[in-house]
Amino acid sequence: MLVNQLCPPQFYLYEPAGYYDRTHGKMKFDVIEKAKKDALLGNLSMDNELHYNDSDPAVRSWNLSATIPPEQ
Repeated sequence: MLVNQLCPPQFYLYEPAGYYDRTHGKMKFDVIEKAKKDALLGNLSMDNELHYNDSDPAVRSWNLSATIPPEQ
């Protein structure tokens, strides 16, 4: 599973696997490419297990009006 993030990664997490070289402060892209090629394909289910929690339907966006209620 590929995960991407919007903030810089914590490089020390890649060190134990050999993907980061602390002394030179850079990623080891040759090692990363080899690991990608050697990775086994997973068998992920395509079933969607997500569902809406309908415990409070009054606050669903499609059930709300676009008008702002007056101050009381």
